[in-house]
Amino acid sequence: MKVSIDSSLCDSHGQCIAVSEGLFDFDTDGTTVLTTDATEEHRPLAILAAASCPSLAISVSDA
Repeated sequence: MKVSIDSSLCDSHGQCIAVSEGLFDFDTDGTTVLTTDATEEHRPLAILAAASCPSLAISVSDA
């Protein structure tokens, strides 16, 4: 599984952090980043985060 954040679309709303605590966070610049290597165990949270992103900046694939 691969989780990607398109930084050109991300507006740092923080919805992904709110719904999937521990998988996403803000870095020191306020940019949203993954906090861990996403595994299959994280898939439900990653999908929820992608669905809650108002900017559609998060994608989840089977790569």
